[in-house]
Amino acid sequence: MKRILCLVLAVVLALSVVLFAGCGKEETKSSSTSKSSSSKASVASGVEVIELDPMSAEMQAVADKFDIKEYRCTGLEYEYIVFVVKNNSDTDCGFNVVVNFYNKNKTLVDCQEEEIEALGAGQTSAVAVYANEKFESYTSDVAATELTYYTAITKDLKLKVEENDSKLNASVTNNGKKTACFTTVNSLFFKGDEIYDFDKSYVGDDNSEIAPGKTETKEIFKPAGCDRYEQYVNSYAKAED
Repeated sequence: MKRILCLVLAVVLALSVVLFAGCGKEETKSSSTSKSSSSKASVASGVEVIELDPMSAEMQAVADKFDIKEYRCTGLEYEYIVFVVKNNSDTDCGFNVVVNFYNKNKTLVDCQEEEIEALGAGQTSAVAVYANEKFESYTSDVAATELTYYTAITKDLKLKVEENDSKLNASVTNNGKKTACFTTVNSLFFKGDEIYDFDKSYVGDDNSEIAPGKTETKEIFKPAGCDRYEQYVNSYAKAED
């Protein structure tokens, strides 16, 4: 859950500022927890500052075992940061990330939060955080969260991809016993070592579900010019199922 601070305050930076230009190479982080610094930044009018709730000792231990790769892509219609996170712990959890976006004057111009509802132990998934404003740099703060309403089931889903000219036919089969809800195939497209584009496509039936034993398919556009891609599945089951 997030807490919105309604007062326009100076923001304590969660990470040292990371500078990029254009679509960039990955930055790998072995821990999800940010170290606070004493440096402060001004906040643009109308920006709502988001802070993550403190983690319990158990969730902190889980977060400390995250491996995170961050990719920045700019110059397109939208600017965004893609987080590829692997849960190296033995505990299923949720993943929350808050990104602070700064202009060249180090003023906070946007703040956004995204989540992966359920990230199973040993599983890897991806999420993109989009900025509503142009930015020069950013900081991020991430956390592991306890699963209350969801169950991690990605390990039970099998992704099969067939290439067809400029399209990818992505099929997801549910080999588990629980219904998969709001399943997404998250595609990172690269030119060399640099990210070129990102796509999040929902795969499911008319109820946005994949029933046990069923396969659902989605056609994904493959951008011209990319020479490789990576794909990660996000999904969850309701805890009461």
